[in-house]
Amino acid sequence: MVSLYLQLGPDKVAPTQKALARSFHSLQTRELERRKDLIEAIPKPQKEMLTHDLKEIEELLAQYYVPHDSHTLIIFKSAGELNRVIQLPVHATDRLTIDPDPYTKPFPMDGGAVSGRHH
Repeated sequence: MVSLYLQLGPDKVAPTQKALARSFHSLQTRELERRKDLIEAIPKPQKEMLTHDLKEIEELLAQYYVPHDSHTLIIFKSAGELNRVIQLPVHATDRLTIDPDPYTKPFPMDGGAVSGRHH
């Protein structure tokens, strides 16, 4: 499961849309290193799917149009099981997480913008 949170500030949407993809690439590099042991332990087909998921996210971000009223973009991606793109009018810290479950901690679990686990 890949969980991505990106703030949509002026530095990421101007002068080119590719700034989102660059931000993602930086987060991806750090997370792949941090989760190296987990990734090495999963079966080859799951590794290939993770690589595919990360590539799809990067392609989406390279072409993404940022609406003026959104401050955070959230993407949950896990092969064909879960694909969500959420735009929020609130700010969240940039974060990419590779984990068996979606990362939802930036938001309160009692009535926050995103609540509960999504499967």
